[in-house]
Order: sequence, then C-alpha cells, then structure tokens
Amino acid sequence: KECNGFFAASNFTEASVGAIDLIHSGPEEYKNMWQKVRSMWAYVHEHYLNDYDYFHICGDDTYVVVDNLRLHLLSLNHSTSGPIFLGTPMRHKGSYFAAGGSGYTLNQAAVKLLAEHALDMFLTENVDSREDVFVSSLLEKVGVKLTHANDENGLLKYMHLNPPTFVTKYTYEGKAHISGTNKASGKTVSIHMNYNRQGKGRTLYADSDIAEIMHRYHDVLEGKCDHDVPMRPGLPDLSKGGLILFFHLPKTGGSSLRYLAKTNDHLEYYSNEHRSMNASKDLITQWTQTSGHEKVGRTKFFEFHWNLEPCKYFVLASAD
Repeated sequence: KECNGFFAASNFTEASVGAIDLIHSGPEEYKNMWQKVRSMWAYVHEHYLNDYDYFHICGDDTYVVVDNLRLHLLSLNHSTSGPIFLGTPMRHKGSYFAAGGSGYTLNQAAVKLLAEHALDMFLTENVDSREDVFVSSLLEKVGVKLTHANDENGLLKYMHLNPPTFVTKYTYEGKAHISGTNKASGKTVSIHMNYNRQGKGRTLYADSDIAEIMHRYHDVLEGKCDHDVPMRPGLPDLSKGGLILFFHLPKTGGSSLRYLAKTNDHLEYYSNEHRSMNASKDLITQWTQTSGHEKVGRTKFFEFHWNLEPCKYFVLASAD
C-alpha cells in the first residue's frame, strides 16, 4: 500500500491484491524462475515503463521497507539519465551479480535496455532458477554495472539472508561488504526471510512463519505494537532454571522456536536428534530428580521432533 504501484506475478488474476496471471515459457515451478522473471520484466516494460522512475523486484518471502527504499533512491545522484542497477553484490565464477533474495532495483533506462536489448540475447528457453545471475550478466553485457546498495558504513540495506543467520565479508568496488548479526543497516530496504540457518545447514521457514514475521516487522515499524499487551503469551522467567519439553510438529513454526532456544542465553538446548529414546528419558529423569533450581542451573530446553521415531514412541507412551 505504500508503493506508488504494485503487481504480483501469479498463475491467477485477482485485482483486489494486484495479482496478474502472467504467462511464461516452461513449467510452473521454482526451478523455472528465470523464465518467470523474463516475463515479468517484459510485462513491466510494455505496461509500466513510463509510469514510474524505479522498479524493485523481489519474491513473496521478502519484506520491503518502502519508506527506506524511497529515501535511498532520493539520495542518489539524479544528474544523469543513464541506467541504474541497485542490489547486494554476490560472487559468481569470478564476477558479481545482484543477490535476488532481497530483490534488486532498476530505473527506467535500465529496464528499457534489459527488455529491448538483453532479454532475448541468450538462454531464452532455459529452465533455471538463477534469474538474478542471468539478469545481472545480461545488464553487464549492455553496459549496466551493478551499484553497491550498502550504507555509508558498509552495512547492508538489501539483506539477501536473515541478519542473524548469515555472515560474509568481501570488498566490491572498493567498499566493504559485511553482514551478519548487528550488520544490517539502520536504513534497511529489504530482508529475505526464507532461510533459517542452524549450524552448518539451512532449513526453510514455513510460509506461516514468514507471514507472521512480516506482520511483526510491519507492526513494529508502524508503531502498532501495544507494549502493555504482548502479541502472544510470553515464556516464563527462564533465569530461574527449569525444564521445557518441546514437541515439534512439522510446519508449525517449530524451526523458528528452535533457533530462538539455541540463541537464548538462559537456555541449554537439547534434542532427540542424536539420542536414543532411553538416553533421552534418562537425561530428563536426572534433571527432574535434582532438587532446587540452584543445582539445575540454566533452564533445559529439550526438543522432540515428530519426524524422529523416538519422539513418536515417547508421545504415544505418554498418552497411554
């Protein structure tokens, strides 16, 4: 609602939410994102090119702070009518591309070059998910170079992965690129939220988690949070010790809760991932037989994941 204009490329048309059934070559799947994006930019060029100064493209798992995007664009040097291509640079085979997760921004001139001289240059029938790599390569071929969108301190404005879960450092065009905890700019433009990195792996957030996080971000930024009434019941005082048993059902937001438990200073995290049922029961029994929270120490958080057989047995046994 804060954009001057908006449309969502979809497989059905719904005017109330700006969704357009946009036909593209190839199958309807994520792996065909390149053909989807080719159709999107061609559609923008045909229907909207002269209506707006800038165009930002991103997925539905990206939160965009429109006010910050507008302020960033207003801060640019508008003395030239040349093409502008903004985003977060990422390495790929010795060159750089604009990371698609957080989205990237083109001005009128860049969209015109992309649609009229680049989109039909190569890979016109390829089924591939790397649209950000291909768009960046095509723009470079027609003389449009990616511009670093970091702030004056080198902090990311376009967060292609969650700030707490991704860390990298390198230099692009003489400017430091840094991300990770506390490395997001106070003028952040967009945040990609589909991955929750844990240890060496990455797990996808459920769609419901992404929607809730987006609504929370929006409420905080718009000052809609009532500080006297929590958005949902909070946890008890975790500093006094105790035991939390968490039964993790798939697609219920449990991955987010696991991440919060692992990063909470008052919790010791455990799970049944690498423990037998008997070992899990013995450990919990040991905790419950300890008298006095001063002996228990920090609160124990034990996650039982439903997909693991010991957890199924434990739940059924408890039910009996």
